[in-house]
Amino acid sequence: MLARSRGSPRWIIHNPSAILAAFSVLALVQIGVVLSGNWLVLGPDGLLAGPDSYMRLLRVEIWMQAGGWRDTGFPLSNAPYGENLHWTRPFDVLLWLGSRPLGLVMGLREGLFLWGVAISPVLQGLTVVALSWATRPILSSRAFVFLVLLFSIQPAVRAVFGVAR
Repeated sequence: MLARSRGSPRWIIHNPSAILAAFSVLALVQIGVVLSGNWLVLGPDGLLAGPDSYMRLLRVEIWMQAGGWRDTGFPLSNAPYGENLHWTRPFDVLLWLGSRPLGLVMGLREGLFLWGVAISPVLQGLTVVALSWATRPILSSRAFVFLVLLFSIQPAVRAVFGVAR
């Protein structure tokens, strides 16, 4: 379903109703994944999805407290020597930026944990906006919503953009 050429496009991205439908599809898939029991974030302990998620949050917490932008060492692993991690800082910056406003309200650790739970679905929403921009010249709005459905149910995409990931 290719979009018809109508001169200059009125919207840079798909129309607002298509974007709303796309975000509704994303929300339903995310809620379905959480309620299916695959994620323990809603449990009494509020668990993240795997040890890498905790290591990333601990790394950001250490960076926020001690500084050291170029320091790739992680002292809490491989004691007493520590470990050098291959992760880069841009994702740490995203975690830091999102946790700052939450940290003012609920404390640094709690704000970082809450943002660590929410950042992946937020990034998935931003990816859908980028998909909308990229497909606007070639897809109709209905085809775009179908694309978002296909995008959001892929196992690898659900694993990367899942809640508490």
